[in-house]
Amino acid sequence: MLSIKRIRNWLTGFVACTLIALFLFIQWFANPALEGETKHWPKVMFHYLLVCYIWGILAIGIYPVTSRIGIDRRRWIRTGLAYLGIGLGFSLAHILISSGVLQVVDFFASGPGDDRDFGKREFSFLFFLRMLQSSLILFTIIASMCLAINYFRKYQDRELRTSRLESELTRVQLDALKSQLQPHFLFNTLNAISALVRENPRAAETMIVRLSDLLRATLEQGDQEVVPLETELEFVRRYLDIEKVRFGDRLIVIEKIAPETLVANVPTLILQPFVENALRHGVEETTGTCTVTILAEHLADQLILRISDDGPGKSEHRNTGRRSMGIANSTNRLQHLFGADHQFRADNRPEGGFEVEIKIPFQPASRRETKKTETNT
Repeated sequence: MLSIKRIRNWLTGFVACTLIALFLFIQWFANPALEGETKHWPKVMFHYLLVCYIWGILAIGIYPVTSRIGIDRRRWIRTGLAYLGIGLGFSLAHILISSGVLQVVDFFASGPGDDRDFGKREFSFLFFLRMLQSSLILFTIIASMCLAINYFRKYQDRELRTSRLESELTRVQLDALKSQLQPHFLFNTLNAISALVRENPRAAETMIVRLSDLLRATLEQGDQEVVPLETELEFVRRYLDIEKVRFGDRLIVIEKIAPETLVANVPTLILQPFVENALRHGVEETTGTCTVTILAEHLADQLILRISDDGPGKSEHRNTGRRSMGIANSTNRLQHLFGADHQFRADNRPEGGFEVEIKIPFQPASRRETKKTETNT
């Protein structure tokens, strides 16, 4: 069964051969030296069509041969002789086939009084050389086109393989970063639990139960690289539920989430490291209450995420020249996923405290992704 692509290639070849034959016919018809001979134009047109269609059929065999030989600059003499031999073979085949077909057509189609029958021409050696010359020229043109098509396809295949390799490398790097991130926040949470085991065993037990829920949610996400923001926020809320046991009323969380942003795709576990950073350097460094604000808004074609706290700010505790693993990991993932299409800013707020801002392209999650996430939750 013929595929659509093969049918399209056949039609393209048929149209190309027809246009070439029409071009040759127009050149013949416009030649002033043939005045008075134009009455034979139907046979001439048929001749050119026949020549081009036969070459079109022969091109089916020329393409794989030229693809196999290619162009070897180191052995150009050998390659040139190979093409010369192949060209002579195809040219002779074309002359034999076209002459035979013309003889048969002239035998059945020529009238008794027609003195311009193609089948009655004198077939001299000089006429054969002219036919061979024109056939070799056409073979050179067709072989050059086949080589150009072959090299273009090889270039496309090479570009496709390079793109796949780059995509695979990026996926492996992202998986490695993600695998580093999950034990990181787990280790920090276990440290917080261990600190409460003796001081407040009941609170430590509550944190362990909530940590199990958090780990279950992490496993349900599987190898998803991006999730809807709604899913990511649910994960962050479970993480904050654990931290609220430790900080109690000192931790105040405010969410300012635009409804249309809930369906936007975001990298998995992108918010948690920055929320954790706000807790460590905001809540832990203050004696009173500390407010952590999570904001999401849609502006033009961008999704804007902000995590801020009203703690002491950068000058007090964050100007150490060292970034935590979670933050460095997250910024690396943003770079891998979005490249120059994302913006990242982390600095003090004018009103006090610290703020992290992330701008990434707004990409709504597909229904399939949303349905899969809802099933997991």
